[in-house]
Amino acid sequence: MDIIRCPKCHNEVSASEDVCPYCGVQLKPPPVPIPGSYTQPPYMQKNAKRDSKPMYMQKKPVYMQKKVKQAKKSNPILGWALGWALCGCLLPVILMFGSCAMIGLIGGSSTNSSNKAKSPSKPRAPYVPSNSGWDASVREVERYLERNLKDPDSFDAIEWSTVVKHPSIKDAYMVRCRYRAKNSFGGYVISNQIFTISKVGQEYVVTDMVEL
Repeated sequence: MDIIRCPKCHNEVSASEDVCPYCGVQLKPPPVPIPGSYTQPPYMQKNAKRDSKPMYMQKKPVYMQKKVKQAKKSNPILGWALGWALCGCLLPVILMFGSCAMIGLIGGSSTNSSNKAKSPSKPRAPYVPSNSGWDASVREVERYLERNLKDPDSFDAIEWSTVVKHPSIKDAYMVRCRYRAKNSFGGYVISNQIFTISKVGQEYVVTDMVEL
């Protein structure tokens, strides 16, 4: 039995084959029709071979049969089972990393809070009478004048000196204020006074006033 090689797929086929059973290429040239005569195609002849049928009626090539068999073997249930098994393996790992991260965050926040609680707060500087940064006024003197002037609304400060520590009284300060205000007769008078501010209890108040 003679064997030839298909010019297209290079598979070995029998020399008696007219068509390659693997790729379907024509191996032998078609017979030349004689003028005035009619010859039936090979697949219509009485003793036609199975492989001489048209391409759409022939058996599928071997390489196509393998693909069909592989497709039949694939089972969707097996795929679902493998997917669930993979999820079951990865889920504990994800939960472990998540719990470790949460423990780290909680531990870090508790450490920070404990450090904050342990860190001593800076002591506040004790309050002392001073000039206002806006108009150099001293609030203890203003409160004193509001209580003692005949017309507190008429108070108009002209000049404030810098608050200085009293030379002889402990925890006491001195400041001079030159101001204009109404007297008992309703006329404006200018006063120039030195006020002594002492600490009484927990606050500073004006304890003495000297007219210049």
